[in-house]
Amino acid sequence: MDRLAVVTDLRRGDRRASAFLINMNEVFERFVWEALRESLGLTEDTFPHEAKGRKLFLDQRKRITLEPDLSWWDRGKCVFVGDAKYKKVSIGGVKNPDIYQMLAYTTAANLPSGLLIYAKGEAPSASHSIPLAGKTIEVRTLDLDGTPEYSLRQIDEIAYEVRRLTQRNRRSAA
Repeated sequence: MDRLAVVTDLRRGDRRASAFLINMNEVFERFVWEALRESLGLTEDTFPHEAKGRKLFLDQRKRITLEPDLSWWDRGKCVFVGDAKYKKVSIGGVKNPDIYQMLAYTTAANLPSGLLIYAKGEAPSASHSIPLAGKTIEVRTLDLDGTPEYSLRQIDEIAYEVRRLTQRNRRSAA
């Protein structure tokens, strides 16, 4: 679906109506990216949306390109990867495809950890260790039911987590 789909002149019966649709996945992803970038004090060059202008490849032949929603680059090297999902995390936890996606991102970036950010659900924050791959996927939630100030305070807390993971990733690369 496009970022904004406009549907006008809906006709059924005697009534006319106009409507528009918003891709909330895209809105949530862009909000998280922009708010995190600002909270971290980074430029679009060092914290590009969907790794724009940067390349992450999963395979040796560089045919499988990856574009994480969130990535932090330092001197041409990716030092953090993350993904934003407009989904609620249930008591049962994160769905496997999201973990697989983050595993691919951390593998391609050669990082020991990555971060999944969800719209708030019933499950608390979590940490998923994948020992055979040497990776940890952190999961955090963002409660969108509060005021904008409350949401931005949560973003600041997530930014603290991003800094912590980035420092850990840098130490493991040294």
